[in-house]
This record gives sequence, structure tokens and C-alpha cells, in this order.
Amino acid sequence: MRSGLLLLIMLMTNNPRIMADKVNSRTTNALGRATTIAILSASLGLVATWFI
Repeated sequence: MRSGLLLLIMLMTNNPRIMADKVNSRTTNALGRATTIAILSASLGLVATWFI
């Protein structure tokens, strides 16, 4: 759930029609992607432990 919200936020903050000249830089995108992947991995790990 949270990783989906993070993905939506990343897409919105990279859209120039929404953010005009305030779009994310490459560094911010890299940090955002890393955070999204970490949260997704943690969520998948939690779900996996429910079945083990």
C-alpha cells in the first residue's frame, strides 16, 4: 500500500504539467526510487513471513 503511494508521488513530482519547474532532480529521483524499492521489499518480506 505504501509503496504504491510512493510510486504515485514519484510520478506526480516528475510531471512538469503538475509541478511546472519544480520537478525532481536526478538525485532526488534516485533517492525516491531507492526508498520505494526498500519499502516494497520490506512489505513483501512482511507478507512472506505470514506464510512461513
